[in-house]
This record gives sequence, C-alpha cells and structure tokens, in this order.
Amino acid sequence: MDGFYDSLQETLESIPNRDIKVLMGDTNAIVGKALHSCETDGVHGLGERNNRGDAYVDFCKANNLAITNTSFTHHPRRLYTWTSPDGKTRNQIDHIAISFKWRSSVKDTRTLPGADCNTDHQLLISQIKVHLKK
Repeated sequence: MDGFYDSLQETLESIPNRDIKVLMGDTNAIVGKALHSCETDGVHGLGERNNRGDAYVDFCKANNLAITNTSFTHHPRRLYTWTSPDGKTRNQIDHIAISFKWRSSVKDTRTLPGADCNTDHQLLISQIKVHLKK
C-alpha cells in the first residue's frame, strides 16, 4: 500500500498546480462518516473507517484533495459502491477526490445502482461544472 501511495504522490507532484486534479478509483478504503465536516472528508460517508480509510484520508489531506463521495446527502443505496457476492455486505470503497480549489465545481457525486456493469461495484458518477477563463 505504501508503494502505491508513493507512486501516486510522484504522479500528483508532476501535475502543474494550475491543472484540475481529479483522483478516482477503487481504493478499498472505507472513509466512513466524519464526526464533523472538514475540507477532506464530509459527514455523509457510509460505514466505519478502516486502516486503508485512514491512509486515504491522510493522503488526501496532504495533497489538498476533497473526497466528494462524503460531501452530499443521499439515500444509502446511492452511497455504497461495492456489494459482497452474498449481497449482505455493502461498503463505500470507490472514491472521487478533487483539489480543494475546485471542490465547489462538484455539484453531485452518487452511485447508479441499477447500471449493468457486470461487476460487484456500482457505477460512481460525479457532476462537475467548470467555468474557465479565456
């Protein structure tokens, strides 16, 4: 896991600060609900934070990234991103994060549980509206 975050850190450092940084993927990190709203993780997460969740939140804080999954109020079926093969366990382990500078551009992040993706993960979407200067 440390090697993954080291490689990801090198990649983020190679991107100019003026560019929009969007980090998304299956991190297997359960971020959970924050006790209070902060810039990195919001209060609308799902589940209890695990060790990978701690590492992911720390990585996002160090790189000024906001986790958008936990920023919006939705029904739990719009929050979980993975379902176990037996269908009993559901977790929020896929995440979309964006630079703090651009977090107000994110209008919504949710899953589409009915999408036929042939996987045990749900389709995670984020609506981002960006106004650029000429």
